[in-house]
Amino acid sequence: MLKRHAQLFLTVLYLGDSLMILLSLRATYYLRFELGAFPVDKGIPPIESFYGYGLVAWAVFMLNFKICGLYLSSRGKPFWKEHFTIIKSTILSLLIFSAFLFFYREQSFSRNMTLLFFVLSTLSIMGSRIVIRNFLMALRRRGKNLRYVLIVGVNNLSRELARRIDQNPEMGFKIIGFLDDPPIKLDPWMKSYPVLG
Repeated sequence: MLKRHAQLFLTVLYLGDSLMILLSLRATYYLRFELGAFPVDKGIPPIESFYGYGLVAWAVFMLNFKICGLYLSSRGKPFWKEHFTIIKSTILSLLIFSAFLFFYREQSFSRNMTLLFFVLSTLSIMGSRIVIRNFLMALRRRGKNLRYVLIVGVNNLSRELARRIDQNPEMGFKIIGFLDDPPIKLDPWMKSYPVLG
């Protein structure tokens, strides 16, 4: 069951990131050539000529995201760590993509377009990840997509762990009890958890 949910979550991340990369490339083309955000010197190339760029960009980004660990569980990790990893892997992907563009120059993909693509892809991937994580946290607050925790021992550390789990239901952990030798004196707020011995 947990593996199936984890696989579903990874599939959603893969699809979300893929969509954001391809949409960012399309938005870059739109802003550069159709909206005229930057002056065009050599005419407007057809959008079809950029499909190859999209495929290469997608492959480079997805491989770097996997290598940088963006498709591992981020349960309990703060947003800023994931965002930092996204920025780091996007920069690395863009450097590799720029090297590809240096050797393959059938159509013009200027520095302005590269910079615009970097900004759009980074922001859109971060935005999609925020939406996905907020959706998961809302599910967890409602008791869905939970991981069950059995805390071994009843001491100050285990009490603090239980308090933090109780205070942060969006992390998706649910305490099923404590494992210790009875009789144990529990704090009043801990009485709802059984002591299994």
